[in-house]
Amino acid sequence: MDPVDSKKKKMPLHEILMTTYEDNMLTDDPNHVKVAGVALVKEFSTPNSKVEQVGNTVFGSHRGVGENKGTIVGRVFNRDTADNFTSNYVKYLKGLGKQGVTLYVVDFKDKAAVAPIVKVAEKLRALKIPINAVDADGKLRFMVKVA
Repeated sequence: MDPVDSKKKKMPLHEILMTTYEDNMLTDDPNHVKVAGVALVKEFSTPNSKVEQVGNTVFGSHRGVGENKGTIVGRVFNRDTADNFTSNYVKYLKGLGKQGVTLYVVDFKDKAAVAPIVKVAEKLRALKIPINAVDADGKLRFMVKVA
């Protein structure tokens, strides 16, 4: 599915989640999407998890507890344009800082996500926000020191 400019049309959260998942499926089995939908609902219904939509980007997060309460491990589902995605990401991270989050970590399996994340990284560096990106078992691990 092509990007949908959130400045022109805001997509419903569930549509962003499911179309992003459909685009990254490794099978043609239509039941796989249904199973994935149930898994996403279960995942983001757990304690310390949260789902937030900024533009046509959905951020799913799992907040640490105890010593790790300042850390969030997240997932990103994007249907927005590249420029909007960058703005959405920066806005989301600024919001996390206001919530006391100090470290945000997300893995990207999809190679198509690399170019937009590079733009996000450039924007964060320009804002003097420390970031690091490393290869983690074939995935791009993106770590941001939020506050």
